[in-house]
Amino acid sequence: MKCNIGKLTLPSPAEVWTRQRLSAHGFEMLPIRNEHIFKTFGLPLHHRDPFDRLLVTQCISENMPLISSDIRMQHYPIEVVW
Repeated sequence: MKCNIGKLTLPSPAEVWTRQRLSAHGFEMLPIRNEHIFKTFGLPLHHRDPFDRLLVTQCISENMPLISSDIRMQHYPIEVVW
C-alpha cells in the first residue's frame, strides 16, 4: 500500500521484493487467523490504525516481539524492538 500511494519506493515490484527479503532472512509470513482479528476488538485505543492493531494482536497471540518505530505500540503489552 505504501508503494501504491508513493510513500515507499522499492528496487523491484513489492511482491517480488518482499518474497526475496523473506527468503534471504529465513522469515515466513504469519497467517492472519480469526483469533487475531477477534482480539483486536478488546484492545485499548492507543492506536487506531486497524492494520497496526492486528499486528499487536498477532504479537500477543504468538508471543512475538514487534519491530516498529511507532511509539504508540509501546502502550500495549508486547515487546517492541527498534
